[in-house]
Amino acid sequence: MNYRRLGLVAMTSIAVGAATLVPAVQASATPAALHATAKASADPTVRIQQRPSSKCKSPKGKKIRVSYQPGWLSTTFYFNNHCKQRRAFKVMGTNGQKPPKFGTLACIAVNAKTKGDKKVRHPGFSVTHIKFIKKC
Repeated sequence: MNYRRLGLVAMTSIAVGAATLVPAVQASATPAALHATAKASADPTVRIQQRPSSKCKSPKGKKIRVSYQPGWLSTTFYFNNHCKQRRAFKVMGTNGQKPPKFGTLACIAVNAKTKGDKKVRHPGFSVTHIKFIKKC
């Protein structure tokens, strides 16, 4: 077997190997598959975006919506208050030690009919969830 033919055989086997890998990678790279993988993972480095909401007293059928994705040192909270009242929520977190200590990292009050964002720094803690409250 000469070198030219050996090179052709090697290139063919590489191309065949790559062709069998590409569909598997593309199929698993869909957003739904990535979300399911992140949700099923027990890895604490995987941080999924959260979008909690709470109903308004008036007008009926409207909500205050909050969106955030926990970060390492800070988290930006995006909010849109459709209510006629001022609403507030507490940012809850943990220090990640054993036993974990839970606590309030910040309290954010949102005026009626307001849309905006607020950055909360939390070095040493990680955001776990938020609680809607009457006032700060």
